[in-house]
Amino acid sequence: MKINFIIFLYLFSIIGIAAQNKISIRGKVNDLNTKKPISYTNIMCVNHSNGATSDKDGYFELTITKKNKNDSIIFSHIGYKSIKKSIKDLILDSQVFLSPKTIILDDVNITNRNDSKKVKLNKFKKSKTATPYSKEPFNNNGGSWVPFREDEPSIETVFFPYDSLYGDFPEIKEIKVCLKSFKDGATFKLRIFKPNVSKVPDEDIVLSNPIIKTKRGDHIVTIDLSNDNVYMSENGIFIGIEYLLIPDNAKSIKNEIGNETTLYSPFLMYTSEKEFNEYYIYSKGKWLKQNKKVPEIYPKRPKNKYYKPAISISLSTN
Repeated sequence: MKINFIIFLYLFSIIGIAAQNKISIRGKVNDLNTKKPISYTNIMCVNHSNGATSDKDGYFELTITKKNKNDSIIFSHIGYKSIKKSIKDLILDSQVFLSPKTIILDDVNITNRNDSKKVKLNKFKKSKTATPYSKEPFNNNGGSWVPFREDEPSIETVFFPYDSLYGDFPEIKEIKVCLKSFKDGATFKLRIFKPNVSKVPDEDIVLSNPIIKTKRGDHIVTIDLSNDNVYMSENGIFIGIEYLLIPDNAKSIKNEIGNETTLYSPFLMYTSEKEFNEYYIYSKGKWLKQNKKVPEIYPKRPKNKYYKPAISISLSTN
């Protein structure tokens, strides 16, 4: 009995020390002009895989370790200018105000679409997609347990280069995304970016309805853009999804040996490609170039080597 009490005291002290090393910041994100709350704002620690998402009423809660108290937080939302605030400033004043962007649309002169053709890029079959699995956070010897992603509202994108065969200003009519979700009605944001001169995601394209709902399980989400007038320029375009760390997306999952973690749905599915493939993820407050190798679970079987996000688009070309 005495030994159990000592163990209890030890565990209690460990939990207490861990709690003392944490800083919890509660705040609200608002529109600078209207003072109205901004829901589903991307909140991300610079240089650390940690973040949060504001709820429907603009409120957020972010927990960080004290060793990172000198770092900064980036707040970003489609249609608004991103801002960076130091954690020290947020502790003093946790009210955050974002300034709306002035969106300048490109002049597009479409003369005749009657003879347009449909072109599908990065076509995939659901049966040929998979979710990259990870040993983390369970530290198993086997890798196929549950998908793992850092707890931050990252954005994952695919680049679609322009081809002269598409004609002038091909219009994006439809987007298909293959996802895995552990909950019905999980929410994500569709994001579309113009590339900069370095072919990195840059300027947002504002959509009429970027909030998308998913259903449970592996499935394809089809998004109609026929009323959004989104055109691909000769510099190409980035299509991506933004993950939201909100309670409606959270679910506690156990793996086969009983270890438990909280996952935020949905998860983007991937195809496997023979050729080296790169794409961009917005993480730790910046755009990072990625390439993921397919694990050789069955070495004797022929295997494609690189993952590519399962996102396809349909163009109307002239």
